[in-house]
Amino acid sequence: MKIKNILFDFDGVIADSEFFQLKIWGEILAEEGFAISELGISAIAGIADELAIQNLFPGQNEAIYRTLVRKKKQRCEERSQEIAPVQGMREFLNTYHSTRAFYICSNSHAREIRHFTQSHFPDIPFQKILGRGDFSNQKPDPAPYLKLMELTGITPAESIVIEDSAAGVKAAQAAGLTVIYFDRYGLKIPKVKAVVSLDALIAEGII
Repeated sequence: MKIKNILFDFDGVIADSEFFQLKIWGEILAEEGFAISELGISAIAGIADELAIQNLFPGQNEAIYRTLVRKKKQRCEERSQEIAPVQGMREFLNTYHSTRAFYICSNSHAREIRHFTQSHFPDIPFQKILGRGDFSNQKPDPAPYLKLMELTGITPAESIVIEDSAAGVKAAQAAGLTVIYFDRYGLKIPKVKAVVSLDALIAEGII
């Protein structure tokens, strides 16, 4: 069946924000006295802030986790103008927007996603944007994608997902969706189609 719908993750797929967030986390943790020799992208990519920081520093008081996450979010908002679209995203959207329906399903807040897409892609329609708070559990749980399909009526047979993290790939696959792994960081994931650029994805003609 022909692909009618493209479902995007947001951070690292549409917005080039993963390394930006990694930098902010590094700053906050250093300021708060948390020693960490090397903070890799795999520690945060596709993972909600609360879970990421608990994984990095298990056993801390809940109030400490809340403080770290709050400070990180505040600084990200203050410096959000530093975030640009992922290289090739404008060309990708231009290629498919007249023949495919676009959706976004992310652990980020929908308000922040809408602000970014309206600022950078005001001429591109996204049929539905789901973010944190719109579903029961966050990725890698399949709940975000299951909720999107429930609300929109789109089906796995007519849809394809673009994800850049193991958590996102796991969530989409568990929801019964076909996934293309956008391997931006050299983190290999078995048993999933991978591309290293959006240009390559267009060239392969698999959407």
